Amino acid sequence: MRALSQLAVARGYIVTGSDRSFDQGQQQELRRLFEKGGIEIFPQDGSGVGETTAAVVVSGAVEETIQDVADAKAKNVPIFARSEFLSSLAEEYHTSIAVAGTSGKTTVVAMLGHILAQAGMDPTVVNGGATLDQPEDAGIGNARIGAGDVIIYEADESDGSLVRYHPTVSVITNLARDHFEEQEVLQMFAGLVGQTKGAVVAGIEVAEKLQAMKIENAPEFVRYSVYSGPDRAFPVAVKETGWGIKFGLDSADFELTIPGEHNMLNAVAAVLAAKQLGVAPQISAQALTSFAGVRRRLELLGEVNRIRVVDDYSHNPAKIEAALRTLRPRSRFLHVVFQLHGFAPAKFMREQLVEVFARNLGKTERVILPEIYYAGGSASKDISAKDIVEDLKARGVNAQYSEGLFEVQEDLLHSVNPGDIILVMGARNPDLPVFAEGIVQAIARMA
Repeated sequence: MRALSQLAVARGYIVTGSDRSFDQGQQQELRRLFEKGGIEIFPQDGSGVGETTAAVVVSGAVEETIQDVADAKAKNVPIFARSEFLSSLAEEYHTSIAVAGTSGKTTVVAMLGHILAQAGMDPTVVNGGATLDQPEDAGIGNARIGAGDVIIYEADESDGSLVRYHPTVSVITNLARDHFEEQEVLQMFAGLVGQTKGAVVAGIEVAEKLQAMKIENAPEFVRYSVYSGPDRAFPVAVKETGWGIKFGLDSADFELTIPGEHNMLNAVAAVLAAKQLGVAPQISAQALTSFAGVRRRLELLGEVNRIRVVDDYSHNPAKIEAALRTLRPRSRFLHVVFQLHGFAPAKFMREQLVEVFARNLGKTERVILPEIYYAGGSASKDISAKDIVEDLKARGVNAQYSEGLFEVQEDLLHSVNPGDIILVMGARNPDLPVFAEGIVQAIARMA
């Protein structure tokens, strides 16, 4: 919604908005950036829906009971889902690229936007996260408003809205159980494939499943994998370089300053998508040497006394596994603070979450689970982080529970040593990056 609102302003709309976190006194710097960008913020009490309101656009997280929505219905103001409005704006561009998948969407969008910008295409980018190499005057940072005729956007499957997009090129990174069962997500991907005008760039596992469905009017698939094989692109000469990774692809040499095999695959997807628009891999390789990453995607916040603090948005099993597999070899001891982002997701992913931590954490490493984040609304609080902790302990994981997020800081400070990494993971809670930054500052004061 942040990026979409900025795009709407750029396209000439008068935009207002509301968010319950603002009403609770949170994220005031974000609110200031909205207002600086010409977006007036109202309380979430219906006062923003006035006589001049032409439409109300809502995210999938907005309940119908929210006063803004109720007042819009009462006043017969049209209500559109985020994806509907984004799709209509994307149709105004000659070339549109939709990036979907259970994991990696935000990073692929950011990488692809960076590549096309460096290639002189001046793209518009609508993303779920802000890039770390954004200019000082970029404002909120997860939207890039370009003068070119190309738009790249993150196509989220969490609300089942993929079928609303009709892109020129689609990227589908991978498939896993997250907001829905795998088969349900696969059907959504199939809908996107059937409405893609050009090629579909897809990870080999999801590509094979989609091709087996014999989708009507399916375009060409450009498949990729971390492993060699026929009919796919794959990286070669892979070598980790401290905090980054090097590899070869399509006769070009790549060097990323961000870590992990999963980020290498994200780069492969972005390079293959750029190639569909005529960008040579060598140009992509040069562009990605200056790609600094995405905020809260394995973001290295600081290193003091050889203690590193990493902030990450991981919240589903696939993302968590990628983060753990990337950081464990780089740390003497890994301290994980993971906050679940809702009661329904906690119930839905409970068994998989336990399995992924049990499989990827050693007995001497540990994970701390603060209580599940509650953003308000009508959620049923019928599960606790305590339940997940007990499950983890039963699997031999060194797990502990905390009533709050900030309560674990003193524990961490007294147990961390040089060579350790503190990994803060979770979605939605705006206090998570604040907490992670606070850890860096506290360690610096101890130095």
